[in-house]
Amino acid sequence: MANPYRSREGLSARTVGNSDEVQVRIDPVHADLDEEILGLHKQVSQLKNVCVELLACLLMGVLSLDLGQNR
Repeated sequence: MANPYRSREGLSARTVGNSDEVQVRIDPVHADLDEEILGLHKQVSQLKNVCVELLACLLMGVLSLDLGQNR
């Protein structure tokens, strides 16, 4: 895989120095900006859902450990 961050023709992400920033370069000739924005919005929503699930699993694990030690 040449560029693992590339979604499609005309869109690529570049790594930046700060870990909470993402730069996106869109080729105006080969890309539909509205479609790309909707796709990125969907990916962000999916990542947020994954974070919520992970936090819920971690919290349940911590609670079950805590409850088990108090017996």
